[in-house]
Amino acid sequence: MTGEGRGSERPRRARRAFACVVAAAGLVAHACSAPAAAQLRVTGEGPRQRLVREQFPQEYRARYDIFAVRCTRCHAMARPIAALTTGITPVSGGRFETDGIQRYVVRMMRKPNSGVDRADAREILLFLRYARGIARGEISAQGRSQTPAPRRSRRTEAR
Repeated sequence: MTGEGRGSERPRRARRAFACVVAAAGLVAHACSAPAAAQLRVTGEGPRQRLVREQFPQEYRARYDIFAVRCTRCHAMARPIAALTTGITPVSGGRFETDGIQRYVVRMMRKPNSGVDRADAREILLFLRYARGIARGEISAQGRSQTPAPRRSRRTEAR
């Protein structure tokens, strides 16, 4: 009987292995067929990293300037760059998406000597959400949404 159990285990393992290979191939094919995500352009290495200011539309450059000054008073810009590119804050491991970005900015604003007031926090928040959208591939660096606009039906257009 042990031989039967063993023999029946081999085909089961082979099916599992085949299923894993097929699933992995599907994931690779999907990743290769997906449009390339926009990336934040970064200059420098390690603690000297900086976002390339010119990649942002004019209306976001002033927000970038506030971010660059205020958010480097206490730590290197590499820390928020890591959060922007990965979606995870490097120290706490928290999510750095829309709500997480807001919590993070508010927490930084409350730190003594941060120099971030409410007006700065609002501008930094807008900038970080925009930059995270670029990193996720939802926004091009020129400010256009990467997701196509919904198609309008003929009925909608006729009204």
